Amino acid sequence: MAIQQRSQLKGFGQSTNEKYIVEDIRDLSQSLDTVLPYKVYTAILTQNGVSAPVPNVLQNTLGVTPTYSYSSQGVYVISGITPSPFDTSKTFIIIQGGQFNVLSNIIGGGPDAGKIQIQNYDSSGLPINASGNPIYLEIRVYN
Repeated sequence: MAIQQRSQLKGFGQSTNEKYIVEDIRDLSQSLDTVLPYKVYTAILTQNGVSAPVPNVLQNTLGVTPTYSYSSQGVYVISGITPSPFDTSKTFIIIQGGQFNVLSNIIGGGPDAGKIQIQNYDSSGLPINASGNPIYLEIRVYN
């Protein structure tokens, strides 16, 4: 039985001591893709000097493992996001620089080209390396 909503779980919302069996837990795990309206890649990136950003992956249900490279000061490239689960009309990318006066944005090929380029700028508009400050990244691909 595929679980479509929480109320279909045995004992959900009831004050019973019913224990879930392994099959129930497996059904719930396999059904999350149908409950959530998107697949997601969420990571906190750190970068120092001229090194590539290093991701701390919080969640990855996309089925691909992105790779990161340092392009130039303040510019990083995420690649390896193909074969594409990405439909650009259904892809939403959230990015935030971890430092108050740093602006992070996305340019470049985009998900359909298999690459995403991140650029960091200081408050003057000049490219700046992350220098240990986190960059928060989430890629959502809606069903």
